[in-house]
Amino acid sequence: MYESIVSDCRVCATSGPPTHHPVLSMNRASQFNEEVQIDICYVNGQPILHMEDSGTRFSSASVIPNRQHENLWLCFLTNWVLVHGPPKELKADREFESEIFSNESAQWGIQLTIVGTEAHQHVGVVERGHQVLKAILEKLCKEPKKLPIHLSIKYAVFAKNTLFGSKSMNAYELAFNRTVPVLGSTKAIPSTLRAKYAEREAKGEIQRVLNSRPVLRRTFSVGEWVYIHRDKLGWIGPGPVTDISHDKK
Repeated sequence: MYESIVSDCRVCATSGPPTHHPVLSMNRASQFNEEVQIDICYVNGQPILHMEDSGTRFSSASVIPNRQHENLWLCFLTNWVLVHGPPKELKADREFESEIFSNESAQWGIQLTIVGTEAHQHVGVVERGHQVLKAILEKLCKEPKKLPIHLSIKYAVFAKNTLFGSKSMNAYELAFNRTVPVLGSTKAIPSTLRAKYAEREAKGEIQRVLNSRPVLRRTFSVGEWVYIHRDKLGWIGPGPVTDISHDKK
């Protein structure tokens, strides 16, 4: 599969497949639609155009019939620009280097940035997003009721946007500052996703209980026997307190 994709890719044919690059710490967009990255990923050989906002990790994706530039732009236009408005900057690799992308982006006031294969890490946000989408799609493919590929893609994007994001907020909340009320009991979504939402609710409830517990603090004395808790070992002891010099009052 990998070899067939590489051999069919115009950029890979001229420059070779992309190589691994060191992970770099770089500044990225902080507001929704400030920078959007696009790339093509493959699901069972079917090309998918994946669009991801760099600041919030909010995604959109759609099946494309082929990799012709007219179809790529039309997909981006209908799934992102006409839905969320034109982004300030659009980043893509040389697959999207074409007259139609250059002209249409300029007409919409979008700064088009094409990165070479030697700087592919600059579209690393959407490439990492591919892996999340594919992991969700892999689970959806195991559903008893098979879904059409275009619908599976939309469910996977919905799950990615409402289950993943930052440590405290999902991508949908980061992008639109509101919560999608999806519960683990919602039967309108596939059972695989219901299980994920139920798991999220359970973790959230546990965290709320932990946050509501009062924090008790007392001062210990050298020589006093105590139990201590370690994350990997649990409660161990008892043992004597030997030093209190680092105790913060």
